[in-house]
Amino acid sequence: MNTWERLNRIMLDHAFLTTENPVLKNFLFSDFGKKEGVWVIQQYFSLVRMIVDYLGLALRSIPYDEVKRELRRNIAEEQGSRTHGVPHRDLFARLLKEEMRIEAFAPMSEATLEFHINLLNHFRCDRPGYTAGMIYALEASAAPEFLVVARILNYCAKREVVHIDGLRERQVSEIRCLEDFVVMHVVDFEKGHEAGLRKAVTKFNPDPENFEEGFFWVIKCMERWWNALSLEE
Repeated sequence: MNTWERLNRIMLDHAFLTTENPVLKNFLFSDFGKKEGVWVIQQYFSLVRMIVDYLGLALRSIPYDEVKRELRRNIAEEQGSRTHGVPHRDLFARLLKEEMRIEAFAPMSEATLEFHINLLNHFRCDRPGYTAGMIYALEASAAPEFLVVARILNYCAKREVVHIDGLRERQVSEIRCLEDFVVMHVVDFEKGHEAGLRKAVTKFNPDPENFEEGFFWVIKCMERWWNALSLEE
């Protein structure tokens, strides 16, 4: 097992990236309903809005051309280079509005605000290896997190807005609905971002201790956030 496989295996041992996510469990074992689910989607959307900022902070912090090129490519995709010039955040917001009547843009909760403030503060550190670990954690966790969000959408709609079974085997060339958006991110965009960063970071060869410290700090930060979202509303 190589380092990447080891990190991802440990990452996926965290319940918030699985069907054991505390918000998902609320739908099954408490009185969580559409109102609460919509609120969680709105809080999650803050990360969709902010990801370009985090990529930009990493771009300024990591002094290695190969990593910078990959981060610029990721930013360009987020800003619409493969979606006809429409940024992913705007596309996601429009589809949520059209299909679910969910207004994606909403004030951040206390837990969400704390989550982003912590990320912003840590991205300003002067350890490039640590920063590389942070941004890799955000990219590596994106696909499983999207699957959690898809399940929340299904609970809110009380139907399969996104068909989860076999999702990773599907191919989508155009995004026309929420299901297409999730599929494209899980099997294409996020998978490509993760693979591209692996390749670039391997050439960068940061200090392993710093990289893993940054990686696991973000995973723990995300875990605290999701746990708080399950309790906060």
